[in-house]
Amino acid sequence: MGGGEAARRIAARLRTVAVGLLSVLNRLAFEEARTDFPTLLVTDPLRAYRVILRYTRGDRWRARTILRVVLLGVADSVEQVERAVDALDHGDPRPLLRLLHGKG
Repeated sequence: MGGGEAARRIAARLRTVAVGLLSVLNRLAFEEARTDFPTLLVTDPLRAYRVILRYTRGDRWRARTILRVVLLGVADSVEQVERAVDALDHGDPRPLLRLLHGKG
């Protein structure tokens, strides 16, 4: 899945499960990086995670939960999502990028 396709799927997932959250994350992402949240997540996951942390006021558990909900709509497995979220929470965006771009 290419970056544009991944961003579209993330946006669709958020519109399905939390349209209000998508609006807020889009606003915060635009303030942070002049782009929408799905595009930011696909292109700069660490920066997108910081946006989520800003939204949750630093609550990592809530931020991780939001990421899980978003990623479950685009991942092949729960384990893949958990690995990506754990890695991102520890500063490594590579598993999430592989998940989003269809490379394992």
